[in-house]
Amino acid sequence: MEGEDCQNSNADENKNQSPSQANSPANIPKWDILKQVLGLDTMSRSVFSEPYGAFLQALIEGRRTAQLRQVDLADRLGKPQSFVSKYENGERRLDVVEFLAIAKLLGLDPHNLIDRLSASVDAGSDI
Repeated sequence: MEGEDCQNSNADENKNQSPSQANSPANIPKWDILKQVLGLDTMSRSVFSEPYGAFLQALIEGRRTAQLRQVDLADRLGKPQSFVSKYENGERRLDVVEFLAIAKLLGLDPHNLIDRLSASVDAGSDI
């Protein structure tokens, strides 16, 4: 509740200020500053980067080629169906160990997949 009151108070004060005053560091809500410091603003963008999207699409196509439903793959992984749904939709990132387990269950060569994806990732590109 206190955070909401603080944000509402700041919003009311910002209405009476010029645009340059409203964007000064003193007037940025604390949550926005915290998101910037923790990198939360950029984290959501990286999940949907073009190379990561290609990575997810390859896993989805692999699952479909293996004629597995999300629930079937999840059962084999010992995870709930929502685990597969969330990584396929980009709501959750996979770590390397999870990727290897999924690739092997789908009959995909993880090295081949990485080689294909590495060609589409430039050293300076957004990930």
